[in-house]
Amino acid sequence: MEKNYDFFHGTLDYLFIYHHNRAYCHLFLKNYQAGITDCTNLLEFKNISKKKYSPLFSFDEIIGIKYHLEGLHRKAIRSFKKVDINRLNEREKTYIYYFISLAYRELHDDSKVGLYLKKLRISGNELAIAQNTNYKGGELNEKFQ
Repeated sequence: MEKNYDFFHGTLDYLFIYHHNRAYCHLFLKNYQAGITDCTNLLEFKNISKKKYSPLFSFDEIIGIKYHLEGLHRKAIRSFKKVDINRLNEREKTYIYYFISLAYRELHDDSKVGLYLKKLRISGNELAIAQNTNYKGGELNEKFQ
């Protein structure tokens, strides 16, 4: 993404996508402070007229990611659950379910982790995140290559 920095900073839409994808990457890589910075940048878009850009992602999702990165897992779950799942494609649903499962894992709620991983596998059965995420004995094992 950094290689195409100028492209992503060409329009507000691309800049929104840039920070959203970076927030995802930082969450996956556990670079929490950098992810919080990207989420903060995304939340600044709420103050921009929607005529100037297309809000392609739910602010509830962005707030949920930020809460998760800050260690506020109950708040993260509440934000993720506000996202209108019916408006999402299967890939987007898969990631929401994954993020919810991560938050429940931090809260040691194994039954909810299992529930959301099951939903994740149904929504994104062909995605690497669904194929490489297992939950056994209270441990979430992620095998991404």
